[in-house]
Parts: sequence; C-alpha cells; structure tokens
Amino acid sequence: MRTRSQLVTAAVTCCVLTAGCGGTTIDPRRAERSIAADYEAQVDGAEVTSVRCPDAIDPEPGTEVRCTMTLADRSSGALAVRVLDDEGRLRWDVEAAD
Repeated sequence: MRTRSQLVTAAVTCCVLTAGCGGTTIDPRRAERSIAADYEAQVDGAEVTSVRCPDAIDPEPGTEVRCTMTLADRSSGALAVRVLDDEGRLRWDVEAAD
C-alpha cells in the first residue's frame, strides 16, 4: 500500500461501540467495515478486500491496536488504530512501510 498510503494516512471513523452483558465494547467487525469504507471513500479507485483487527479492542480512550488491510491488487499493510473517546470513535493511520 505504499503508493496509496501516501494519499491517505489517517481518518477518524464513526462510533463502533456495542453494549452487552459484559459492558460496553468496541465491535471489531464494525470497526473493520468502517475503516474499509473510509479508505475507499478517500482513495479514488481503491477496493479494500479485507480489514482485520483483533477480536478484543478495549474501549478505553487511548487504547491502540494494530489492524491489517488488503486491497484488491493484493497489496497489504498495517494500520495503527486508536480509540479516541468514550463514544467509540476511532482514528486509524496507515503505518509506514519498511
């Protein structure tokens, strides 16, 4: 994703909180869908085939996790994802390629 990551490096995505028996949590599948939609909306012609985040994301503001994204052209890369607030908003950044 080196060429595309130069175009888009970060975005704030919508609230992805869910409430259940165990309290409020971040829904990782919803986060993955939201990140994919955000990326495709910002990068002309981009087609995200998958985003994978950890199954457990602590909803505490400041929590950071690493997700991976794969595009239709089979390029892939890492995303740094951070919980911004108690509302479940996330910020994601494309990590620089080595």
